[in-house]
Amino acid sequence: TSPTPLTAAPAACEAGERYVPMLSLELQGGNHAALPYSMLLAVKYDPSTGIELEFSAVNVSIKGRRLHDLYTAIVQHRASKIRCTQDDRFAAASDSRVTAIELDSPDGT
Repeated sequence: TSPTPLTAAPAACEAGERYVPMLSLELQGGNHAALPYSMLLAVKYDPSTGIELEFSAVNVSIKGRRLHDLYTAIVQHRASKIRCTQDDRFAAASDSRVTAIELDSPDGT
């Protein structure tokens, strides 16, 4: 099954029904990063602050709104791509929206 967006275009996340080996991140400014799910140690979700992913070599902070479906897709290893979108012109208020993705090493470097 091909990945399907969780929201209307531009989608915050693509998720399929099958397990995927890596999580692709589209950051602000056009940069990309891909991290293996096998290195994912913990996932935390707080609707007021966003999603925190702890990988063995990097921590990922995802900010936005209505991120519960994205959290579920990550926990089930079905999210294949998460994109940061700043343009809300075409987004409905009920759409999931990722407004920031930040990567930090666990030791602060």
